[in-house]
Amino acid sequence: MARAYGEVTGEDAAHAKGILDKYRAQYSVSIEDFGNQVKAWLDQKPANFRLNFFVDEVGQYIAENTKLMTCWW
Repeated sequence: MARAYGEVTGEDAAHAKGILDKYRAQYSVSIEDFGNQVKAWLDQKPANFRLNFFVDEVGQYIAENTKLMTCWW
């Protein structure tokens, strides 16, 4: 990760060690912030641009009940 970060930013990869931990500790986004960022990005796209969000929360529903993994409704 540090090497990829270094390539993208032009910084020495040694300075990027722990970059994910740094961002996790310093970066926080609310639902409203995320929505505003997505809207600003979408405003730059053509009128007929489509964006799909796919959310997978099945694992949270199944939890430790593995019988639900093979259940077909």
